[in-house]
Amino acid sequence: MVVRCHAIVALAKQVAISEPARVQALGEKTRITPNGPSSLVQAAREAMDVACRPTKKREAEEKAKEGGKKQLETSVELSDMEEERRRMMENLAIEGVVFLSIVGKAKEQLLFSEAKKNDGKRLIENLHYLVSSKSNRAARFGAVQVLANLTRSSEDRQRDYNKELEKLRQVASKGLGPNTSAKLAKVAGSTELAKRCTRAIVQAGGVRALVRCFAAAKNEKKIIKSGSEDSETNTEGVSSQLVEGISFCLKKMATDERNRGAMVQQKGMRLLGDLYNLGAAIMDKNGGVDSKKGMWREDCAVALARIAITTNPALYPEGSMYTLIQPLIWLFSNASHELFQFEAGLGMTNIASIDASTRDTLVVHGVWSACTNLLASENEEVQRVGIECMSNLVVCEKSFERLQKTDQDIKLFLLFAKADNLKIQSAATGGLAMMTQDPDIGKNVLKLGGRKVLEEIQKSTKDPGVQMRVKVTLENLAEMPDPPLSADAVQPTASDSKTELDDEILEIN
Repeated sequence: MVVRCHAIVALAKQVAISEPARVQALGEKTRITPNGPSSLVQAAREAMDVACRPTKKREAEEKAKEGGKKQLETSVELSDMEEERRRMMENLAIEGVVFLSIVGKAKEQLLFSEAKKNDGKRLIENLHYLVSSKSNRAARFGAVQVLANLTRSSEDRQRDYNKELEKLRQVASKGLGPNTSAKLAKVAGSTELAKRCTRAIVQAGGVRALVRCFAAAKNEKKIIKSGSEDSETNTEGVSSQLVEGISFCLKKMATDERNRGAMVQQKGMRLLGDLYNLGAAIMDKNGGVDSKKGMWREDCAVALARIAITTNPALYPEGSMYTLIQPLIWLFSNASHELFQFEAGLGMTNIASIDASTRDTLVVHGVWSACTNLLASENEEVQRVGIECMSNLVVCEKSFERLQKTDQDIKLFLLFAKADNLKIQSAATGGLAMMTQDPDIGKNVLKLGGRKVLEEIQKSTKDPGVQMRVKVTLENLAEMPDPPLSADAVQPTASDSKTELDDEILEIN
């Protein structure tokens, strides 16, 4: 079987780097059955079955787990030689699957083409077994890399800090020229295929397996020397490359809304929080975002944002809400793409809808101030989620205290209320309607020329929702006399609102 595994690895490398080899090894003529896998894919799956086959020790571990025993009987312990042989088989089997999982056509056959019943499901179970391995670091890392490859599509952007896939390509294409490895990014398969693979992994308990993987890596307490070419030391003594792979998998899992509830149930939120904090510690130690150290922090924050968007906050495990706050705030100002800022804003808006106590907590932790980073974006959709989040935060004691003391935030609401974008205007006028229930805040609104601004909006808008919000706000202000206008009062016309808004946000930031 060892010789066969070496042959599988050699062929899998050719499949990863050569289109003719892919046609020959994965084509219709090589399929075991018309709708089944190629003989190479089936051989790779069978090698995984052999490598992960229950042994006396593994069976005893399962029995001990079921019976609640803490230690195994020495009579079922494998000898050192048997353990070494087992690790060698695991490493060879997973290496072949690593290279096959680079290629979209091979991924589809690995998980969804069956020669025997539940072949694909059993492969995922074997991957989860190796991912959780407490005794074989190499196989554990290889299994994480397979999961990352399975969840990756040709459209995924590779950051310069995430070098593992490129290293795999360079290994596979060694001696074949400098341009070969760059071409391999295009064969990872479609976004839809990656989504199907990811869904299958999550349904089989993939998040739970990654939780066990990180726990096993920490428990090894092996320190990797900092500055080496292949790895970095972090505060947990865990390979940064392993953490990058886990974080990428979790981000891809959270892309599909159907997976998010399962991620919460399988303790994914806590894992994401731990990984985010680990990346933050490394990034801060090395000089911030520009260092590119600990950049899996963004993957974790994006995954948390996506979970926060659609998951009912009432279903979060106790204390999990606090796991979300800082990662989402960090994305507001440090995200590498506007989409991630937008998702973080949506997630925070959902959290702010829970209750007044939660909103007070968010304001105390700096969410209100952080939202101004979203308002400063050139993207109107990012601006929209920023003002929507602030509107949700308005109705709480801490926000009222802030609005009573300063005119600056109220001015932002008035300026955005004049926006041409209907959704922005709706959110801003909604915030004004809620805040003017407080007489002291109402006086500040009037001091900034709020009545004339709102009357002008009432005349110009045709949207029933905006009209209703403006009507409620004006009713709240009806009994209040107009105080002298402040020097920085908002002009009622919309002609200069964009320039005025830019200047105001610039002053705040």
